[in-house]
Amino acid sequence: MIEETLRSSLLRVVRAAESQECGDF
Repeated sequence: MIEETLRSSLLRVVRAAESQECGDF
């Protein structure tokens, strides 16, 4: 449902931020 979509979006943002910190993005 909506909650699953929000969680997926949050995971993407978190992973994207981690990738930027590692310079792998």
